[in-house]
Amino acid sequence: MKFSGLPKSAADYRGWIDSVIDTITAAAKDPEKAFVWVSRVDVDGAKFEDFGSISQDWISLDAKIRSGLTRFLTGKDSEKENKELVSYALKRRDELRKAAVPRQITGLQMIFLVRQFFRVHDTEKVSFELSALIALEYPGDANMGWFKDRFDLMLRHCRTKLEDRDKEGILVNKLRGSDALRPHLDYYDRLPETHADRCFRWVNDLVDTLVENARKKRNVDAMVSANAAAATGKKSAAPGKVKKDDVPPPRTTPTSSTSAANGKTDKKEKGKGKGDSKDKKNGKANNNKGNASNSGSDSEKEKKGQSGKTKKDIDAKHYCCIRHLWGLCLKPETCTNGPHLEKPTSGIKEHFLYVKLDKKFGPPSGPANPPPGASASDKS
Repeated sequence: MKFSGLPKSAADYRGWIDSVIDTITAAAKDPEKAFVWVSRVDVDGAKFEDFGSISQDWISLDAKIRSGLTRFLTGKDSEKENKELVSYALKRRDELRKAAVPRQITGLQMIFLVRQFFRVHDTEKVSFELSALIALEYPGDANMGWFKDRFDLMLRHCRTKLEDRDKEGILVNKLRGSDALRPHLDYYDRLPETHADRCFRWVNDLVDTLVENARKKRNVDAMVSANAAAATGKKSAAPGKVKKDDVPPPRTTPTSSTSAANGKTDKKEKGKGKGDSKDKKNGKANNNKGNASNSGSDSEKEKKGQSGKTKKDIDAKHYCCIRHLWGLCLKPETCTNGPHLEKPTSGIKEHFLYVKLDKKFGPPSGPANPPPGASASDKS
């Protein structure tokens, strides 16, 4: 049975014990029973003496565990491990060997010694885990999935029993710096204390949904990239990375030197003077203005002359899903247009889409009462 080594510090213990249990269950004839058998070592209140006697059903598996861990206590492999831990384990092993009735240390006892070595006193462990949970910082929307997994892990192994209200406060405070969650948290802040959505479960499920949606999008992008690469015969790059060869060179305005290199020379035609040059400059300036007017956000393109403001002109705290107000949002579970509110905010009423739908269907009819005769362009 091969193990990856011994944990270097208390911070590595949790990952180490999980890996050890997985290795043991994978080598057992009955993984489920083996999991129950070995998990006893990682239970509070367990003692070293509890694992000194191994039943006949598990004696072979225990011997393999002892053999797999012993190689990290002696020889070259031991030089890479925590020297204090190695010395601690060898001392206990030798004590059993030199007892009045010599005994061989068991595999479970060796695992227990590692747990015992990195054990923290109960009161200190509570303080450490709470401080670690509170010290955990939100690393940004790009790493939302990692943060959520880390936060959930700390909650699962927190010795202090936290109520949902405590979890809610800790999680919401950490997410305040998220741009993706800002409209959702604005909705959360407007809710009364007694509202069903103002709870830990709603915030927790919201983050899980956004993480899952982002993961699905990355998977789709990776498949599209792979298919496109297969069609062109090129190897696809990793998502989010662009090869240097795939980046087109920047566009430059031809100069006399570059024109000469191409076998061309710049010569003014007869009959053209300063007036023509000025006209060219004016034409170029007008062309630049035209290009600037054609560029803009998606909301400006969608506006197409409608009266009202765009999303960037409205305070984020007033923003919500406008189509939901009329029951026209087709994807309420994955909607990214803002919180789903029962009533419009004062600021959102100035948005051009709200003005358009209000003019066409009248005041919002509510999510459960979509207006009859709504076309496909009215829905999203």
